[in-house]
This record gives sequence, structure tokens and C-alpha cells, in this order.
Amino acid sequence: MVTPRRLFPILVLPLLALLACKGPGPSLPLDYPDAFRSDHTDDYFGTAVTDPYRWMEDLEAPELAEWVEAENRIAVPILDGMPDHAGIQDRLTELWNYERFGIPNKEAGLYFFTRNDGLQDQDVVFVSETLDGDARVLIDPNGFSEDATIALAGMSVSPDGRFIAYATSDGGTDWNTWHVREVETGEDLPDVVSHTKFTSASWLPNGSGFFYSRYPLGPDGEGDGQAQVKIYFHEVGTDQNEDDLVYALEDSESRNPYGTVTEDGRYLIIEISEGYNENGVYYLDLGAPNGRVVRLLDTWDALYSFIGNDGPAFYFQTNKDAPKNRVIAIDIRSPDPSEWREIIPEAEETLSSASYVGGVLVGRYLQDAKTLIRLISMEGGLIRNVDLPGIGTAGGFDGHADDPETFYSFQSYT
Repeated sequence: MVTPRRLFPILVLPLLALLACKGPGPSLPLDYPDAFRSDHTDDYFGTAVTDPYRWMEDLEAPELAEWVEAENRIAVPILDGMPDHAGIQDRLTELWNYERFGIPNKEAGLYFFTRNDGLQDQDVVFVSETLDGDARVLIDPNGFSEDATIALAGMSVSPDGRFIAYATSDGGTDWNTWHVREVETGEDLPDVVSHTKFTSASWLPNGSGFFYSRYPLGPDGEGDGQAQVKIYFHEVGTDQNEDDLVYALEDSESRNPYGTVTEDGRYLIIEISEGYNENGVYYLDLGAPNGRVVRLLDTWDALYSFIGNDGPAFYFQTNKDAPKNRVIAIDIRSPDPSEWREIIPEAEETLSSASYVGGVLVGRYLQDAKTLIRLISMEGGLIRNVDLPGIGTAGGFDGHADDPETFYSFQSYT
């Protein structure tokens, strides 16, 4: 199995060997081009952050093109002059040239997955009715642009399997533009949702639309990345200007809300983020007329990651009173911490993640840099350990509460 972990030493060792064989010699006079340092400064909620190389983020700037050209005038002759430069390139190309697949995602009886034939710049998205049947191309990001600068940055399939929302990123920027494609026809709808980054598209169960977070427009007509995001709802087939504002956080400028629809479609879970040490969790009852946002977890004393729900019982992975994480159930009808129910207690191994699939919890643990997988009942009892192909890292194990199957990837260390 060839992985990036193995490719790294393959690349480094030949270069070290070349340097060792070359021996001492006269040093080359290298006249590196000066990189201009601007006085650009951003104000993030009262904190000034200098960014002298912001000008390099404009990939179309002539100043950047001149600087890159000057760098290449130094680097290219040295690289081309290495005795085995072509051999290293050929060997790396050979090692990367193998067919690989992404973890399947099942929605409405359809399997969605990515595939790369070996040397494609980007993975292609396929859809199939069965795991062993013929699959057809749904999204090929390699055709987004001639120069391969537009990338597929995210995607979300509607629960009814009719649509796939997918995000594109131009030139490596964090800014994304979302589009909607019909799964059956493979054709894009006119929908375009812009001024977003770091957000998902969370669908209603009937595929009528999705929730997302977006930035307000700045004076230049573009998204203002220093401002606070707000949650909107986009109805399929409408213009973004018609999107409904669902929630805006009023009492904190430094926190951002992001929404996720529960699998039953009843609630919108609103996770409030600020940094990486703690967060808040609110919810909106989508079935209640004139429903209001309820602040379920607002003490900012730990991290709470929503796993799923069974009606009013919400399941969370948290490090509250558990540095190595645990799983708890909160009944939103009696949400006081004294009423919380612990399902998976903290273990000796770190609980990296947990998912709610097929009516059970799948716990992914980290022990001595290797993954352990445990199936645990909703009462907290161990059902069984999942045998992995060997010692390594496993990911995936996602799905729905009533799914009879789940999928995972495995990467060995050798």
C-alpha cells in the first residue's frame, strides 16, 4: 500500500544521496529576489494582525508573477542540473499512478464516492445504485478550468438523493461558491451561493433547500471575512438574494454560528464556534411555528460535538470532565447537567470520534498511535471490537441511524 507517509522518505533519501555523492564544492552565488513587505494590517475584533505578504494571495498580481519568475530563475537550473532529477520525477510519478477510491456515502439508496485513475489532478465524483454495479460520473472537477485552478472544495447530497450541492474554490482561496446539480440528469441548476467559507450545506430531508453560513458583503462588494457569519436558508431554484436569514448571533462579535439539520429533520443544531477549546450549542425546532432558538449549551466550559439524536435525546461527544472524551445524552426537555446521561465513559484510550450508525455508536479510539474501533450500544455496553486489517489509522464509519452498513478507510504504516 502506497501512502503519503511512504512517499516522503522516498523523496528525501535520493536527494540526500545526491548531496552525499556530490561532495564539497564551491558554493554557488545565489541572489535571491527580495520579497516586498507591505504595511498591511487587519483588525480582528480589536486585535491588530500584521500581514506583510498579503499581496502574494492575489494570484493574478503582476508583482507576484515577477517574484515567482525570479525565484524560478534560481531554482530551475539547480533542479534540472541534478544528475537524477528526471529519475526521481519518473519514480514518484510511477508510485502515485494507482487507482484509488474515497469512502462511499449512501443517500436514498444511491452510493456516492470519489475515484482517481492515478494521475488526475482532482478526484472525480461518481454515483451508483449498487456497490458492484456500473457507476457514472456526477462531477468531474478536472474540467472546471483549463489551468486546474478551480477545485472541488466540498459537497453535500440531499437526503432524498435528488440533488448534490457542491462548492468550488478558485486559486486555493478559502472562499467557496456553492452550486446545485441534479443527480439524475447531471445538470447544474441556476443556483449560485457565494460569500462562504468553512461552511457545509445542510439539507432538509425533502431536498427543498439547505442551511448554510455566509459572510456579509464588504464595501468592495465581496464577502467580508473579518465580519461575523449568519445562518441562511437557500431554497432550491431561487436566487441567493431571496435566501431567508435564519439566525444571527447578537451578543458576541467573535463567535460564529453554523447549522446542521438533524437526521429526522426536526431540529437545526447551531454550533457556535470560537477557537478550539470550547464551543456553544443551540437549537431551533423546525417543526414549531414561530420557533425560537434555544441555548442548550452556553457555559463555554468544554467542547461539545453533536453526534445525532433520537427525538428529544441529543447525543454529544464532549471533553467536559473527561480530557480523553466521552459520549453523553441530553434530553432537551430536561437539559440540566444533573440530568445528563453518560453513554460512553472516558477510557484509557482517547476517543477520537463517535458516530451514530445502525442504532449503535461507533467509537474510534487512539491507542499508541493506532486506531481501535468499538461498537457500543445506546445503553453503553460493548457490542464488539471491529477487527482492522492491521496496525494503522482508520477513518469513516459514518452513516444514518437506520443504515445496515457503514464504510471506512484504512492506512497502514508500512
